[in-house]
Amino acid sequence: MTDAGSSVDAGSFWVVRVGDGAAALSSAAAAVVLEKRSIATGALASTIALPVVPSGATPPFTMAGSTSSEGELTRSVDGRYLVMAGYAADAGTLAVAGTAAAATRLVCRVDGSGNLDLTTRLTNAFSGSNVRGAASVDGTAFWVSGTSSPAGDGGVHYALLGAASSTRLISTPDNMRHVNIFDNQLYATSGSSPFVNVVTVGSGLPTTGGQTVTLLPGLDGGAGRSPYSFAGLNTDATAGADTLYVCDDGAIASGGGVVKYILVGGTWTYVTTFTTGITSGCRGLAALRQGTLNIIIVSTAENPTRVVRFDDDGTTIPTAVPLSSAPTNTAYRGVALSP
Repeated sequence: MTDAGSSVDAGSFWVVRVGDGAAALSSAAAAVVLEKRSIATGALASTIALPVVPSGATPPFTMAGSTSSEGELTRSVDGRYLVMAGYAADAGTLAVAGTAAAATRLVCRVDGSGNLDLTTRLTNAFSGSNVRGAASVDGTAFWVSGTSSPAGDGGVHYALLGAASSTRLISTPDNMRHVNIFDNQLYATSGSSPFVNVVTVGSGLPTTGGQTVTLLPGLDGGAGRSPYSFAGLNTDATAGADTLYVCDDGAIASGGGVVKYILVGGTWTYVTTFTTGITSGCRGLAALRQGTLNIIIVSTAENPTRVVRFDDDGTTIPTAVPLSSAPTNTAYRGVALSP
């Protein structure tokens, strides 16, 4: 479960910012802006504003303003693209997550030059509820997560670039949160018992239905956790990840924060939860290895939301380093390393 990007830009990351700063966030569709920031200082380098109304053949790309489960951001395995999921709905569309899937769910792919691709629609997925995250190997196909209401077309779907529909991979659970790919395996998080933690979805990178969801060995899939984004890092000479970080958006007293596990004899073993310097849990997460240091970048569940960095040397519990705070009437969501 290593971060398998071939050309990590160790100097910067991107974060999803929802809201235009003028209107208070609500369940209505809100503007989405990507911010590129320095890992070292949090300094803003550039922004990309997603369209909020149609322009010719290009649809808008928005997210529900007050729905904190949406907005996961990932980088493709080959390191070339940022990927996220949202709605082809004009900014201001009321209760956008409650709309039918037929015209509104889509994937956004962004290359290293800031070029957008909004051609991939999921007209048969996540109807009546939230589309939350997306992941890709090389930008030509996507695995997308979310839920539906009533249940029936949520979970995790697979779609090719430019497709008008998708393949539902699992039937249980219907409610999935964030999704990512490490070591040629599809992983996701769920808030549905008995799958409340990080799970594998099928074997490898599935593209057909009928897949099963399996908790990682050692992780408790019952109540008590609220997992969102996650990442694994390899800290030694052996192949594969040995350290796992999971964002939990619960209150600090309830276990919220960055939850750290290490792999011991094939079993993921809880180590600690990073909470020093934050007042609530977190939702977006990206991680990289620099020398002997694991750098963990997270977006918090605080009000206002922030982006902070934890520098984990494996010997002490790190304190959050503030990088940025979301302006009034906006909120941070997912984070990812730069393409």
